[in-house]
Amino acid sequence: MILKVYTPGGKVLEDETLKIKAEAVNGCFTILPRHTDFIANLVPGILYYTDKSGTEKYVAVDEGIFLKTEMIVKVAVRNAIPGTELGKLQDTVKEYFFGMSEQERKTRSILAGLETDFVKKLVDLHER
Repeated sequence: MILKVYTPGGKVLEDETLKIKAEAVNGCFTILPRHTDFIANLVPGILYYTDKSGTEKYVAVDEGIFLKTEMIVKVAVRNAIPGTELGKLQDTVKEYFFGMSEQERKTRSILAGLETDFVKKLVDLHER
């Protein structure tokens, strides 16, 4: 299989793989070359894959989409960081991806409040 990992900034990784493990909103899963076509919503975590030489490699991924069609696996996430040290990548996921989600939640909450105020003012103007 060919694994391709994309972020909004472009392709982060492309590698030939024998096996891929990841975590979706409904649990962990493993994909092998003969696995049926598959799609899943990823949660922040570590994507594990075994390259064609048998070496296990890792990619820290933020939330996104995992899509397997035939022998191509495409992963589209907000952020992805390939690495060789599992411990450091796990720390990255905890600190950066989950921390960023909290910050984004606060930002979205503030924006929702601004949007609500804006709509209320539009309704008031329309009623006049």
